[in-house]
Amino acid sequence: MYSPKIKEDLIPILYKLAKQEQKPMTELVDEMLRAEISKRNGQAETSNDESPSKKVKKTAHDRRT
Repeated sequence: MYSPKIKEDLIPILYKLAKQEQKPMTELVDEMLRAEISKRNGQAETSNDESPSKKVKKTAHDRRT
């Protein structure tokens, strides 16, 4: 599975935010990504148990797999 790398300059920012919210960075990033994906899809925020919205457009790479 494809796992994109987070840019180095974002790591300290995410680390501080996660510490402020007293949660692991992975949980914080997951919440942030899900909220932004939902916002861009014009939907309510998805829970961790739901699959990504069907509104997300497939890329050429997605169609090949």
